This record gives sequence, structure tokens and C-alpha cells, in this order.
Amino acid sequence: MAAGAMTTSPRMPLLHPKMATAAHTPTPRVPHCSDSQSFLGRNGLTKFSMAQRFHNWTFKNGLTPRSQMHELIRITKKWLEPDTKSPAAIIETLVMDRYLRALPYKAKKIISHQKLTTAMELVEAMEQYQAASDMLRPPHKEPVASVSRDLVSWSWSGV
Repeated sequence: MAAGAMTTSPRMPLLHPKMATAAHTPTPRVPHCSDSQSFLGRNGLTKFSMAQRFHNWTFKNGLTPRSQMHELIRITKKWLEPDTKSPAAIIETLVMDRYLRALPYKAKKIISHQKLTTAMELVEAMEQYQAASDMLRPPHKEPVASVSRDLVSWSWSGV
């Protein structure tokens, strides 16, 4: 083929040779978000964010009751995935969610960042948190009562 001649291909008709080579060269991939969970979370697509949406849902005046019920069902199904999870797994998800929400703030902040998949893992994480907290807490010293001899020998003789 002569230099500068046009080439044809079933996918790319009439391309200059340099353009044809460039067209067949794989394009560099855009770097994948290293923290896909944070990307998903920002866009409301993680299990935690779906649970948040479920718990934050409120009835809105001005919208039809039927459409609001459908939206709540959609949010709930995205969170609990009843088509793919067993009833026992759904119950475990509900129990874990409630347990996490009842934890003290500091414990919840630390434990919620772990990727816990079962209720037992959640309980073990809480036990580890409590053990670490107990170890880091300064020892509690009982105040020593200093009793003077005058108070010990004093009596209620006037009553």
C-alpha cells in the first residue's frame, strides 16, 4: 500500500493509515476509583447508605401515597435483596443494623468501618472494642476516706 493511501476496514471505512493504527490501539483505561466503596457511598449505593435511606424515609405531603409506598418498597428491596438472600440472611441484616444503631457513638464510629458480614463478627468486634477501651482507660482509684478520731467517737447524744 502506498504511503498516505487510505485504508478501509469493515468497522472503520476510509481511514488514513496513522488514524487506522490509532483506532486499533487500545485506549488507556481511566484509573479505577481506588476506593469504590466511598464512590458507591457518595452515590447512595452501598448497603449502609440504603439502610440510611430506609431509616430516614418519611411520608411527604403532596406525593401520592401509592408512589411513596412503591419508593419505600424499592429502597427496602435494594437494601435487603429478598430475591437473592434467604429469610435468615435478611433477619441477620436487620438485627445487625439495629445492633449497630444502638451502639455508643465512639464504638459505632469504629465498628461501622469494618466489613462485618455476620452477627457473630459484629459481636466479636464489639467485644474487642470493649476490651481495648478497658485497657486504655486509666485505672479508677477509689477515694480513700480519711476519718478523724473525733468523728468516730462523736455520737448523737442530743437526739
